[in-house]
Order: sequence, then structure tokens, then C-alpha cells
Amino acid sequence: MDGRWPAACLLYLFAGDCLDRPRNSVWRRFFYGVTEAVQTPCDGGMVTLASLEKNLLAWTLWELREERAIELDRVGRDNFFGGEVAENVTVRPLSAVPASDGQLARELLTACTDESVSVPLLITAWGEQKGVDLKEFRYLPLAGLTDVVCHDVRRRLQVHKHRDDWVWPCDRVERLGSQFEEVAVRWYEFKKQERKLANSLLRNCNQGLAWVRQPPMRPPSGGYGG
Repeated sequence: MDGRWPAACLLYLFAGDCLDRPRNSVWRRFFYGVTEAVQTPCDGGMVTLASLEKNLLAWTLWELREERAIELDRVGRDNFFGGEVAENVTVRPLSAVPASDGQLARELLTACTDESVSVPLLITAWGEQKGVDLKEFRYLPLAGLTDVVCHDVRRRLQVHKHRDDWVWPCDRVERLGSQFEEVAVRWYEFKKQERKLANSLLRNCNQGLAWVRQPPMRPPSGGYGG
């Protein structure tokens, strides 16, 4: 499975090269504890969970758009001074089968309706497929999103657990660096050429995660979010 890798899998492996690193502060430890940080494989460094999650979703939706599996449309307008206002990005499915064959891409496409839906609502629908029930106060586990992508990466690399640790083939991971660089360049070109759409997409992904994620300081819930 060392062919063309999904963007989300490559980002998970090399997130330490481009995403925010955790800040060691009393406030962050009080609200998030050690769960704020995610260790990337093969000594790739620690990244913040929030930054990793929203980018995993954004890169996946952007890649699905590149593959013409979905259509993304920014719904909103700029304010009087030319600045951006809060707006939604809508998703309209064009194909039921993603070319990249990534697990997260397949799950997001499954959550799509036949008509356009906003990205936050799409993420909520995806969370409900995972067992989220906001009426019953069942939320997405802290590792609920990253586990989907990590499982996909392990499957592709045929990674096995040895006692308490996963044994990563770091030489094979290193060889994927050129693929990540190529995808990262395309992503940053997208952010440069369609800045408002890209920024809105990232904000919407963050908003959708906030809807399905258990709020800080809330007592642990039962079910899937327990």
C-alpha cells in the first residue's frame, strides 16, 4: 500500500513539520491536560490536537474536491471594509467513491446528503455515525478523529503493537516524505489562490468539531463518548 497515500494519512505522519506545537502552560494543562498533545510517529514531534484535527478534516475535504468527489462552495460575503465575516462552506457530493481510498474520506462521503450541506453539519452527521448523541450528552472521544486516520496509517504500513508500543517502520515513513511535500505544496497553493475559501473551510472544520467534542470540564459521558 505504498502507492498514492491520502492527504490525511500523510499529514498525520508529518504534522510536526507544519502544524502548531503544544505550549506548556498552566491554563492549557488545567483544561486539556496531556491530551492536548499528539505525538506523531518516528520522532516527528508533538502537535496540538485541535490543529491536527481541523487540518485532517480540511485536507480531506480539499482532496475530495480535487478528485471531483465533492463540490465546495463558500457561502457568505465580505464586510464593508473588505474583511471576512463568518460564513459557511457547503459540501455537495458528486461521487460516492473517493479516488484516494482514505478511511476518513469514505466516512465523510457516507455522511453527505444528496443536497448541499454546510461543513459543520457534515461533521455533526459524521459524529453521529460514530455514536455522538448530543441529546444524550454522548460526545466524540478525544482521540475519535485522530484514531480513524492513525488506524488507516497503521493498516497501510502494516504496523503492529509490541507490548505497549507501536513499532513504526521509520525508514518507510521517511520515504513518504516526498509525497507529503508534494501534497503540502498543493495545499498551500490552494490556500494562496483561494484564500477565503481555505480559511472558511478551516474555521468550519473547527466549528464542526466543537459541536461534537465534549466541552472542557464536563463530567465524562457514557456510551461512545465515555
